[in-house]
Amino acid sequence: MEAEESESFSYPMLLPSDGLYPEDDDDADMDQDKNPEENVMNEKEDEDVDAVDEKSGEEDVEMDTMEDENENDEDTEQTSEKKETEETPKENPLEKLKQKASTASFYDVVPTLAIPMATSINAFAFTSDLKWLFTGGEDGYIRKYDFFPSINGDLSLTVAQRHPFVDTVTKAGILLNYWENAYDGNKPSSVYSLAAHSRGLWVLSGVNNGDIILYSTRHQEGYPVTSLKKHTAPVSCLALHGSEKKVLSGSWDKMVYYWDLNTGDAISTYNCESGQISNIVYRPSGAVNPWGSESDDMRSLFGTPASSSSYDALFDEEVEKAIEEETKSVQANEENETEKPSQTESTTNNDNIKAPSESSSEESNIFLTTSIDGVMNVWDHRMVDSVLKYPVPKGVPPWAMSACWSPDGNNIYIGRRNGIVEEYNIHSGKEPVRSLKMPLDSGPVSNVYSMPNGRHLVISSFDNIRLYDLQSKAGIGFLIIPGHHGGLVSSLYVDTSCQFMFSASGNRGWQGTTTEVFLGYQIMTS
Repeated sequence: MEAEESESFSYPMLLPSDGLYPEDDDDADMDQDKNPEENVMNEKEDEDVDAVDEKSGEEDVEMDTMEDENENDEDTEQTSEKKETEETPKENPLEKLKQKASTASFYDVVPTLAIPMATSINAFAFTSDLKWLFTGGEDGYIRKYDFFPSINGDLSLTVAQRHPFVDTVTKAGILLNYWENAYDGNKPSSVYSLAAHSRGLWVLSGVNNGDIILYSTRHQEGYPVTSLKKHTAPVSCLALHGSEKKVLSGSWDKMVYYWDLNTGDAISTYNCESGQISNIVYRPSGAVNPWGSESDDMRSLFGTPASSSSYDALFDEEVEKAIEEETKSVQANEENETEKPSQTESTTNNDNIKAPSESSSEESNIFLTTSIDGVMNVWDHRMVDSVLKYPVPKGVPPWAMSACWSPDGNNIYIGRRNGIVEEYNIHSGKEPVRSLKMPLDSGPVSNVYSMPNGRHLVISSFDNIRLYDLQSKAGIGFLIIPGHHGGLVSSLYVDTSCQFMFSASGNRGWQGTTTEVFLGYQIMTS
């Protein structure tokens, strides 16, 4: 037993971490031989991975920088767009329409609206935005219509009402209110003339006894606020000043009065001495001065001083000196009457001061009047007597109901009873420059209206309304506008955007037959 115990030998326990078995030595040597190559390969792979990581990191940085740059560019574009929108004001669509109408080569006028009335329509007036239409007739009532629903076709004509018109006339007028043309409990009078405030605050109406009644139309609609008393016969025409604080009135008593609507007093009096006043028209406020100077309407009408260019002057030097002395004396009196403002007032009230060019373009001083006997006068508010007087030419019957200015304010067109429209130039004497002849059976010319392009003229005769091309040299120079037929036209009007035209048939108290219809036309420019 002892021998066996002595012979037995025990090996100490070895852990794998402490050593390897003999048979694993060769494998370890082989592994050691292989490890350098693998280590080199692993190092290369690690380097490649690191390089790829570096590249990806650089690409990420580049992408981040690109995104930041794009964001910065977008921010700068947005800020620049905001600045541009802030600096450049939005274009007014009305100005675009005006520009398009002034440069149009042709107008296509189509009737679409008809308002039949059982009376002679002597006058009508619109607000500046065409929201409301006011009409006055021989029956002594003033009617108020809502224009936009009417022109959009919210109310259609009946079959019986559509019968006398062309196929395009399908829309009827929407009546809002009506009231009698009377003041202080007097009997209703025929409406001979109308003038409306641009915002529709009030309406002026001419009465047969010579009064001018001011009605409230927005608050207490139809309430007669006051009456302007000066004329002694029916007030046949009214023309509002550009400021809407003054008005010109013409009457059958051959007188023209210039009223201050704030006080109700007549500022000036103009005696025509020839016949009943049939028309009053202000010279266009945007009239272009042919001499290119930044002067007022008076200078553009009377010409430049004779010392610089005497051939352009309408009058001689003595008349021009007298005019200048009169205007200077009036200005000096006004300056003496008004107190000089203090320094504090001058610094605080600068916002209310307008530039001379703006004030002159808004407030015209030149106007023309026509008499029923055919005589035409051109007036200036700063002078008592007429500036120009155009007598009836030889061989022309003494009758004139309407006249108008050209868009530039240099030419005047007047309709005659013998179917002729005469053209006058205010810088070339008192004889007509030319005569536009209508067909022999067309009847008297009751109304004329100049289109914004200065090339076309709307002429209303007894039979039809024509669009005359002033530049036509051969053939028939006009086109017939459908709608009106067989009656006198009391008023013609084209809105400022040149999108609509309106005509009313009435004799205005003079002799003549009427169709008793108000027509609305749509205009397309080309």
